[in-house]
Amino acid sequence: MRLGDSHNYSNVNFTLDGVPPYLARSPEEWFDPDSGRRPEIDPYDESPFIQSARIEPVMQKRWPNTYHFSPCPSLGDPDGAEILGDGRFALWNPAGRELKLRVGTYLPRSGFEGEPAKGRVRVSRPDGKVLFEKDVPIEHVHGEHGHPTEVLRTGRGASLVEVSGVERWFAFTYPATPAVLVGESDEEDDAPEEGWSRFRLTVGTARNWYFFVPKGTQQFTLRAAAEHETDVAHLAVCSPDRTVELIYGNAGQRTVKVPEGLDGKVWFLRPDVGSATRFPPGDPARPRYLDVQLTIELRGVPGYLAPTWEQWFDPDRPAAPEGRAGR
Repeated sequence: MRLGDSHNYSNVNFTLDGVPPYLARSPEEWFDPDSGRRPEIDPYDESPFIQSARIEPVMQKRWPNTYHFSPCPSLGDPDGAEILGDGRFALWNPAGRELKLRVGTYLPRSGFEGEPAKGRVRVSRPDGKVLFEKDVPIEHVHGEHGHPTEVLRTGRGASLVEVSGVERWFAFTYPATPAVLVGESDEEDDAPEEGWSRFRLTVGTARNWYFFVPKGTQQFTLRAAAEHETDVAHLAVCSPDRTVELIYGNAGQRTVKVPEGLDGKVWFLRPDVGSATRFPPGDPARPRYLDVQLTIELRGVPGYLAPTWEQWFDPDRPAAPEGRAGR
């Protein structure tokens, strides 16, 4: 909530209607004083993305007077947040439900007129057993093209999805499950959290990516670099109740001090396009996308990023939100 007209200190009033009237500085701390209970969090999100349900009778029944909204529980989205190149993400399916998977992109370089590019999708269990491996078309995910195309039967527990041979992509499942991007680590690192965990993302608008700061963490390190010299990243590092650090520029590195009492909680990165960014056209035969291609690296915290607070989990030790705060 921002104050305007130079009034940095002011009386601000707002009203909540239809939900319990209690506020907390972080989701982990919220409870209902009337019952003493914390909220129950369903690990599955059944809401379909509007892109795959843009049939007018369905629209008016489910979302009257709403034309479009972006999916939240997906790894990337059509608003300019996609994964660059080869990447991995982990899914947690605690009840062993059948999942419908889609891996696609928003504006592919091919596929509108002719054969779409294809990418390799491989799904495996922690023991290495391959559950699914297939070349899938990386097509425009929007409107009638937005339906999930593959069926996953992972069974109970965590599984790893690897996407390769793709310029840029995003992915989602129906229903949405706990899901995290898995950072790439250097070969000499024994585990992602012991070294740098690398993520390559596009930034077309501000979007939160959630990560966990374990109990007892006093500091961690963040660095970021944009692909093109004319790009400027606006990358905020946020604890549950404040912006702790900021990188504004083509590249930068910060050591992030963890304020007292804010360890053992889920924080988030908020990348955005810096206002000083310029987008020269580049090669006319292969023009660049109008977004910032950003490499983000973390060290000192687990190397996993989630689309929402509820979805973050450790693939080695899956746990519901109420079970992760003390780690």
